[in-house]
Amino acid sequence: MASKFLQVFMGNARYECERTLPSVINHQVSFKQILEFCRGYRLLGIGMLFMFGEADALHAYLHKSGRAFLHFLSVADEESKVTSRFKPFFDAIACLDLDGAREIALRARAVRSDVEYEEDFLYVQFLMTRFFRHRSDHDEQQILDRYEQALQGASDPRLDICKALFVKDDSLFDDALARFLDEVEARYAKLAERELALEEELATEGRLSVEGLALIVLAERAGVKLRPDYLFIPSMARPTAPPSDPPESWMKVAD
Repeated sequence: MASKFLQVFMGNARYECERTLPSVINHQVSFKQILEFCRGYRLLGIGMLFMFGEADALHAYLHKSGRAFLHFLSVADEESKVTSRFKPFFDAIACLDLDGAREIALRARAVRSDVEYEEDFLYVQFLMTRFFRHRSDHDEQQILDRYEQALQGASDPRLDICKALFVKDDSLFDDALARFLDEVEARYAKLAERELALEEELATEGRLSVEGLALIVLAERAGVKLRPDYLFIPSMARPTAPPSDPPESWMKVAD
């Protein structure tokens, strides 16, 4: 059941996106600000799915998010980029804007920033390299080896997801994605208990994992067999065709 305040959250997100839009268009926002702008589009898309069952609207807003982020990256300096925080990269994949995702991957910082953990960087680096700037399996195996070394024996379902995508292991992917989504559920439950997350986040991204949706898209492209439904990834949210809207559609918040 959707939150009774979801329409209010969507109205707030729309207002903030419209207020910030001119600054985004004119390249007058920081990395943090563009992520917040894209988050507004993501919230609007999830809200449309939950309130009206409109999967097309979800994908349209995810498309807007990815393309707005790509616009930011077109002039962003390397020092401002934090690859592990590229949530709009997942937005682009989740709506099948694979050309947009590829352009984001090509503009991502190729080395880890001082403000991100090695394993977080390598997770996104592997996905970008494997699916959007692939040159050899050897390069990607090296990323996986570095990832495993960075964990120092700790468990991380994201590493197993990457391994499963690399070798096309259906069973490993299914198990690792389930563990990943269980961790998402546990994290949001803890945030809610401690009142550390905004209610609008709990009602949207706390109930639908766009990152998980993107991982399913990549798994399908890799030839991994999938189940119809996963926790936080309803089957109706899965895209069936690339976006029909033009890339510049992000410059208008609502049609």
